[in-house]
Order: sequence, then C-alpha cells, then structure tokens
Amino acid sequence: MLLRPSLFRTLLSRRARATGVCAALAVIMTALLSAGIAQATGPVYPAPGSGTLTTSGAIGLTGGVTFSFTGVDTAKFKSMVWGLWYPKHPATWSLGLNTATLAFDSSDSNLASGEAVYTGAAEFPNLNDTTPSLPVRLVVQAEGGLAMETPTAARLHVNASVGGVIPVTGNFSVNLTFEVSPDGGTTWDAADTYFNNTPHLQGSTTSSVNGAFWYKR
Repeated sequence: MLLRPSLFRTLLSRRARATGVCAALAVIMTALLSAGIAQATGPVYPAPGSGTLTTSGAIGLTGGVTFSFTGVDTAKFKSMVWGLWYPKHPATWSLGLNTATLAFDSSDSNLASGEAVYTGAAEFPNLNDTTPSLPVRLVVQAEGGLAMETPTAARLHVNASVGGVIPVTGNFSVNLTFEVSPDGGTTWDAADTYFNNTPHLQGSTTSSVNGAFWYKR
C-alpha cells in the first residue's frame, strides 16, 4: 500500500513526538537520580559510612546493652537513619515457653526523648506448672540527648512497623533493654534479671533483635 506524502509526514511527526517524549522522560529520570531521588537503600547492615559497632552490657540484664557506632563518615551519605529491622527481623523474647514477637507501641514510646518501645507478652514457667502470660517490652533509648523520628519523617522508605528511627549525623549510641512486668505493667524489671531471681521450672530465656540502616547517597 502506498502512503500519501501528507500521511507519511504525519506518521513521521507522531513517531518523532513519541520519541521526543521518551527522551524527555529519560532526561527527567536521570536528573532525579542525579539529585538523589528514589535512591534510598535499606534496611542494610552495615551501610556506607556507618562506622564501627562496639557493644557493652547484656540486653536482658539491668542496664541493658549499649550499641556504640564510632567512625561514622557522613561524607559517604546524604541522609541516614538507624532503627530496628522490621518487619523482616522483629524483636522476640521467650521466658522458656512461647516466643513473644514484639510490636512498636506508640502509646508507650516517646520519640522526642529518643525512646521507642516494642511490646508483647510471654509465658512464664512457674514451679506450680502454671504459665502466666507476662507483659514484655523492649526499650530502645537513643543516648546523648538524641531524638528519634517517625519512619514518615525519615522519608527513606522505612517500613512503618519500625516505629522510630535515629537520624545519623555522626557517632551515636543506643541502649536496648528487654523488660518484663510481673504486675501487669505497673513495674518493670530487666527480663533476665527477673527470670534469674524468680523460682521457675528449668529452662532458659532466648531473644532476637536486629538493627539496620536506611540511607540515601
């Protein structure tokens, strides 16, 4: 079939416009990537510039465990936050029976004061063979007066279940302590301290907690 010259020119014009749109979109996407848009990465550990981790203490005993990050190199990222590795690796605790999976508790947290709390319940193996379910929580406290912020405020594709994150602007430390309440949440003891000091059937506590970084280069 022969195309009339006018129709042929129209088709070429449409093709040129389509090609031009694609080229323009490619330029826009390149510009956005160059500006750092949509380059958020995480959760990962370690991250570029996240420094060296040292720990002190025990997460289930009085005083908890302190994670200290030193040698943080802020030249290697535009923005970065640290938080718990939710939802893939939620914090868990067991007093020797069931395993409690802890979830962020906004009502018990105070992000402005650098505190994020994750709560659940775990069964305790009493000597009389009863297994009361006791409130358990993980308290994550940023040290040095650092405030936490919400995943939305961080804007680094942090999952909402993380609850609270610490903006990384240099070296920082964070304390984590698992606690248990024998009276329904009125008072709290370090979980292992309570377990060790309270008569119970044979068994041991187990726990899991992971931290991660989200960053933009």
